[in-house]
Amino acid sequence: MVWLGSNITKCSLAFQYANKIFKKGTLDTSTPLKISAISNMFNAVLDPILMFTFALGVPGAALATLGAEIISAVSFLTLMLKRKMIRWSKILSLPKWDKLKP
Repeated sequence: MVWLGSNITKCSLAFQYANKIFKKGTLDTSTPLKISAISNMFNAVLDPILMFTFALGVPGAALATLGAEIISAVSFLTLMLKRKMIRWSKILSLPKWDKLKP
């Protein structure tokens, strides 16, 4: 479970960094604000439901946060793909060995 948590944390930090890059790169601050607001509202609504209604406690809060991060990530990824800021071929391709050498 520790391995899963550390990978989720890494992904979360990567999405937050991509959010900052997106804001600075496009000079569009309202769209990321809307996506972040929707994601945070989802988290705020789902937190008490999972924590108290389903009696999940802290794991429920973690699941709500994970859901909010996934919504945010998918929204930003979709938006960047539509604006042709990134391509699937670049995301899914492996780096060349020459670029990996120190």
